Amino acid sequence: MSSFFQQLFDTKFDPATIKLPQTDQNGQSNIKGVYLIGEIAGKPLLKNAINMGYDIVEMLHPELKDNQSNDVFDILIAGAGAAGISASLRAKQKELNYIAIEQGNIANLITTFTKGKKIFAEPVDDELRGDLWLEETTKEDILEKWNSFVASEKLNIKIKERVINVERDGDVFNVTTNKSSYKARRVIMAIGKSGNPRKINCPGEDLDKVANVLADPDEFNDKNIMIYGAGDVAAEAALALCDNNRPTITCVDESFTFPRKRNIDAMDAKIKEGKLKVNFASKVVEINEKEVVIEKDGKRLTEKNDRFFTMIGADLPLKFFKKTGIKLEGEWGFKRWIFAVLVFAFVFCIYSYKKYPAWLPFSLIPSDVFYSVFAPFGEGKDSIFHYRDTTFWYSFTYTIIMIVFGITAYKRWGTGYNSRYQKARFLSLILCQVFVFFLIPEFLFKFIIHIGNSYQYWHAYSFLQPWPLLFYLVFDNPALFYLIWAALATLIAVPITAIWHGKRFCTWICGCGGLAETIGDRWRHLAPKGRKSIAWEFMNWVVLGWAVLALILFYALPAAGIHVLKSYSSIVDFWLIAVIPVAAYPLFGGKIWCRYWCPLAKYIQICSKWFGKLRITSNDKCITCGECSRYCQVGIDVMSFAKNQADFSNKNTSCIHCGICITVCPMDVLKFSNGK
Repeated sequence: MSSFFQQLFDTKFDPATIKLPQTDQNGQSNIKGVYLIGEIAGKPLLKNAINMGYDIVEMLHPELKDNQSNDVFDILIAGAGAAGISASLRAKQKELNYIAIEQGNIANLITTFTKGKKIFAEPVDDELRGDLWLEETTKEDILEKWNSFVASEKLNIKIKERVINVERDGDVFNVTTNKSSYKARRVIMAIGKSGNPRKINCPGEDLDKVANVLADPDEFNDKNIMIYGAGDVAAEAALALCDNNRPTITCVDESFTFPRKRNIDAMDAKIKEGKLKVNFASKVVEINEKEVVIEKDGKRLTEKNDRFFTMIGADLPLKFFKKTGIKLEGEWGFKRWIFAVLVFAFVFCIYSYKKYPAWLPFSLIPSDVFYSVFAPFGEGKDSIFHYRDTTFWYSFTYTIIMIVFGITAYKRWGTGYNSRYQKARFLSLILCQVFVFFLIPEFLFKFIIHIGNSYQYWHAYSFLQPWPLLFYLVFDNPALFYLIWAALATLIAVPITAIWHGKRFCTWICGCGGLAETIGDRWRHLAPKGRKSIAWEFMNWVVLGWAVLALILFYALPAAGIHVLKSYSSIVDFWLIAVIPVAAYPLFGGKIWCRYWCPLAKYIQICSKWFGKLRITSNDKCITCGECSRYCQVGIDVMSFAKNQADFSNKNTSCIHCGICITVCPMDVLKFSNGK
C-alpha cells in the first residue's frame, strides 16, 4: 500500500514528463516574432531540421523583404546546427539581412557524436528542401562537407558566441550575446536540446578529467573509467570502452530501464564477461584526481578513477527561457490561472443550464428563446422543433462543434500526414455524432415514432452508447426493450468487439471521446505523462465500482439504491463527465474523463486485457525522438516501448488505439497488429 501511495506522489525524475517551449503551428513562441525550429520545437532528425530552417525563412520572407535599415538584421538565428545552417542559407538566397550565432562550433551536436557514428537521412520518404547536403554517411564526412559548404557559401555565422538575452524594443529585438549585441526584426531559435548538459552538483565536477562527451574511445586504454548515467549515450560509451579499459556505470536507477533493448543486452553480455561493472541505486558525491566517492545503501564507497564521464542528459535552458519570457507547454502563471478560472466558469454555466435549468439565473431565460429562432419552420405540435428542451440545444451545439473541429483534426492528422487511418477515424466520429447521437434520437425517435412519454426518448442514445456510459439507460422505468438492449451491448457486444478492436470505441464512435478528439485535439500534447499520472488511473476503477453498486442496490435495495444514484448523478454525471474534463481541455488535454473516470472505458479495457488481440508493435528503427509519447492523449510513454521493440496493448497500458503515435513517427517504427 505504501508503494502505491509513493507512485501517486512520485517526485523522481521521469523523462516522460519533459516539456518543450510553447509554439503555434508556424513555430512561433508565445513571444510574437520569436520562432523555434528543429529539436527544441519537438522536430528531431536532421532532415526535419533542415526543412524547418528552409520553411521558416520562406514563411517570413514576404514580411521582411522590404527592410531598408542596414543597422537592423531581418533575422537573427541562434544556433548553427542543421536547422540554423539551412535557415542561414535560405536567408542569404532570399537576400535578407541575417546573422547566425553559435555558442560552439558548426553542427556542434554532431561533433559530440562518437567517432565513426552513422548519420541517417531519415525520414526516407520526405523530400529534402534547400541546398544543404544530406545523405547517409558518417559523422566525420558530414562535418567535413558542412564546414566546407558554410565556408564556400560565406554564410554569416559567428561561432563561439552565446546568446544570453532577447528583449523586444518596439518593432525590433535587442539580442545580447557574451561578446556583442545586435538588433533584429525576427529571431529564430535553433538551439537544440543538448547544449545544456545536466550537472551532478558535487565537488570535483569541474576537474579536467571530467567530460560529458566521448568523441573518440580509441584515446583511452587500460584506464579506470566511470560513466555516470544509464541512458543510451552512457550505454554506448561503456560498450565502446569496455574491451580496452575498466569502465563502471554508476546510476541512481535500480536497473537498466532507459537504454534500448539492444544496448541492455550488449551490456548484460559484457557484465557476464567481467568487462563492465555497474553500480545501481548509487549516487556520486565527490570526484577527485585519482578516485570517485559514491553513496550506496547509506554507505560511502571509494573507487579508483582516471577519467569520469557525466552522461545524464541535458536540460532545457530554463534560465534563458525565463529571462527572455519564452514559456513552456503547460506552464502555469497568473494569466493561465485566470484563464483556467474563466474557462471553468463558462463550462460550468453551460452544463448547469443543461442539467439544472431551474437554477437561478438560468430559470430567468424564456423557454422559447432557442426554438423561436426557427419560427419559419413552424412552432406547432407537428413541428420538428416542438418540445425541444435545453438537452436538444446542447446536443445541437455539441454536434456543430464536433463537425467544425472534427474537420480541423481531419486536416491535421488525416490530410497533413496522408493517413488513411486518421481520415477514416475522424470521419467516423463526425458521422456517428451527426446521425447516431443527434439526428436519430432527436428526430426519428422523438418525432416520427412518437414515443408516448416524450421524456423517455433519450433512451434512443443507447444504440451506440452502452451502459455504464449512458448510465441511466437501465434506470428510470425503462422499457423492457432498453434493458435487453443494454444487456446485449454491455455483456456481449463490448467484449466481442474488444477482441479485435480494443478501445477503438473511444476514438471511433463515442460522443464523449469524440469531443475530446476534435475540439480537444489541439491540446493533446498537454496530457499528463509519467509514472505519477499513470498511477492516478486507479480512479476509473472506483467509478466503475460505483456504477455497478448503484445498479445492484437499485434493483435489490431500492431505498439505498436511490441515494447511490443521486450521488452518482451529482458527482459523476455532472462534474466528472462534463464540467471538469471539458474545462480541462486547454489545460490538461482532452482525455481526462476517458482516462481517469469513464467506467465504460475501464470496462472495455478489462475486456481487451482479458481477450484482446489488438496491440501496437515496433521495429528496430526508433531514434528516441519522443514524438509518439508527446502526442499520446492518455499519457503512455510510447517511446519506452518503441526503443526496446516491445509491444504494448491494454494488457499493459490504457491505450485507446487512436493511432496518433503511429501517424507521427518519422521512422515508421510503430504499427497495429492483431496477430499472436
